[in-house]
Amino acid sequence: MKEQWLQDPLAGYEENARHLFSYPDSTMHEYGLDLRRFVAWLRERTGDAEAGAKTAEAGGKAAESVALLSCTREKVEDYIACLSSEGLRATTINRKIYSLNSFYVWAVHHQLMPASPLVGVRKLKIARRIPKFLTFEDIEKLLTYSGSIKQTSTIRGKQIHAMMSILYYLGIRREELVNMEYSHIEKISDSEIYLHVFGKGDKQRLIPFPPPAFEAYQAYNRFRPECATPKIFINLKTRQPMSKFAVNSVCDRLHKRLKMSKKLSPHVMRHSFATHLHLKGQPIEHINALLGHSSMNTTLIYVSIDAGKLRGSVEHLYKK
Repeated sequence: MKEQWLQDPLAGYEENARHLFSYPDSTMHEYGLDLRRFVAWLRERTGDAEAGAKTAEAGGKAAESVALLSCTREKVEDYIACLSSEGLRATTINRKIYSLNSFYVWAVHHQLMPASPLVGVRKLKIARRIPKFLTFEDIEKLLTYSGSIKQTSTIRGKQIHAMMSILYYLGIRREELVNMEYSHIEKISDSEIYLHVFGKGDKQRLIPFPPPAFEAYQAYNRFRPECATPKIFINLKTRQPMSKFAVNSVCDRLHKRLKMSKKLSPHVMRHSFATHLHLKGQPIEHINALLGHSSMNTTLIYVSIDAGKLRGSVEHLYKK
């Protein structure tokens, strides 16, 4: 196996690391794209006689192997500088550093190289930004529109209202929405319903399924076409699981239709959920658990928001 991985380390990484590190498919896909871009950059570099000669002579997968497994810290730092010069955000560059680090941890673990070139490479500093969120009025406008009799007169309208309601009242990520399955819903009683959410790194959390969101889900599910997939949200034409890009498309159309104060996206809905809970005085520990953040520092960003501007707009998130 080691000899095979030496010939094509990228394929070996993508096949083995998924299980070794318990990465979800979406993470492996992003990491694979990052690694292939890095390989292309290594092979296209000018002025690097050693790597250039080796890769030109080897060609194909062998060239990729040479480029990756002979990489040095200096080359990694040059690559980071190149990404910075292209104007990429620090968060994007750090994600690419994570991708490289994951590959080289795997390569060293399997003795494909003696040490990782990422040792000593520091991530870029990221300025803490207050997350963008919708006002209570924006959310009321959105859910009133998507839940109107006119909009919910079709199965597509019912589906959209269910999606928007779940994104707001549960605060889940886009990937967590499209990966929802019927077996994930746990109904203890009519007033006590929960959703098992499988988040980043296959981390599981149990969160409440509030009545407005559950009612919207039920209204959609009563008319959802039968199909083989256990996923709740499907493409109504193909009856295949809904893609995460389709969720973005729905948000874009709603944003243009309603002319909201902020651009509508699944992540903005998640920020709105967390921000509104904070503005209503909920403990930051509870918000952290609901969001599934691994670090409390990630959740603490919401504490810096001025509550005075929005406090008192509504008594509860879904009660008038």
